[in-house]
Amino acid sequence: MKINSAHSIAVLALLALATFNLQLSTAHAQGTAFTYQGRLDHGSNVLFTADLTFTLFTTNTGGSPVGGPITNSYVQASSNGLFTTTIDFGESPFTGTTPNWLEIGVRTNGVGAFTTLTPRQQLTPTPYAIYALNAGTAGNLSGTVPLSQLSGITSNQLNATTWQLATNLNGGRAAFASNVVSGINITNAYITNSIFAGNGSGLTNLNASQLSGTIANANLPGSPNFSGTVTASAITVTNLTVAANASTASNLTVNGNVQVMGLLRSGSETGTSDAPFPVGLVIRRVNSLSFAISNVVARTDAITLERDGTHEGLLIRYAAGSPKATITCLAQSYYGTNIIVHATLNGPPSAGTIQLLTSAQRAVHADISFGNAFYQLQMTHVVLDRWDDGTISDFNWIGTLTSTYNQ
Repeated sequence: MKINSAHSIAVLALLALATFNLQLSTAHAQGTAFTYQGRLDHGSNVLFTADLTFTLFTTNTGGSPVGGPITNSYVQASSNGLFTTTIDFGESPFTGTTPNWLEIGVRTNGVGAFTTLTPRQQLTPTPYAIYALNAGTAGNLSGTVPLSQLSGITSNQLNATTWQLATNLNGGRAAFASNVVSGINITNAYITNSIFAGNGSGLTNLNASQLSGTIANANLPGSPNFSGTVTASAITVTNLTVAANASTASNLTVNGNVQVMGLLRSGSETGTSDAPFPVGLVIRRVNSLSFAISNVVARTDAITLERDGTHEGLLIRYAAGSPKATITCLAQSYYGTNIIVHATLNGPPSAGTIQLLTSAQRAVHADISFGNAFYQLQMTHVVLDRWDDGTISDFNWIGTLTSTYNQ
């Protein structure tokens, strides 16, 4: 067929409609090809065929091709020049960020070079293609996304029958709807700029060494429990319960009560020729409010300091075969006299007692130490005071205790 060049060969793009499908839905199995319709003005009123070539650009003139050229041979046109053909540039040129312009070339079937027609035809999207473009940014996603539509996620990575993103995705932060995510294992993932709500009761195996930042006092429970080693430059708490070993790198300030379930170790244990043994020290108040016989005031692992049944009297009780022990009592009576008692034990054959203070002496102050100094074992030291104004001789011995034995 010969095309009359005197008619200025042109393609009148009556319908330049591009229906793109980027496989957003597997239900319809749509591809990337689209239909192009135009009209060739060839100067005669008969059916004819021609070869057409299509090249895609991002500008209306000049530039480099982003798709094609694609050649469609033997394209049939009607008597008035109308033709329909299918073009497929694939998916990559259609990003939605830049316009696309179609350049068309035409020639007689298999004869000569292609004649480039001008101007280029702009490809414009259909309304559904505009919606698909916006959906690509997840700006309009809502409802439930089935797991089958999530590519690259296997069942052992996301163990849940369904999961749902909250419909509100604001400021680049994704919020998961309440009570819809469960059984999900996230491995080697970094989640940033997100908000997590809830009590965190389902979190396990958290590595505290990887936690950073500051925990406000309001976010700590009323009586926080620390186990293991707590390290910080300065810690301030209201009520502290230590269940294991605790250490701080610098200062520990407690605004309230401190309860230590084991021995309290104070100092660096250096600076003297011999290290302390056994380590640790108990320091506490003594309230001896009953003068009943055998009422224990203080003790070591082998002997006890007890009441003797009178308001004023104190004694040491030991068992048969008790290890070596040194007992010293320095006291002062209501009369202003000094009372000094010193005794030792060395495996006595039978149980017994050592009287330190009697009722007749009316002691009002006592400084008593006892324990196994010979083998550097448990030692206890108490300082006690009692009310006596000459008329009323009270029976309460009140004071403090320091001991290497936990009591």
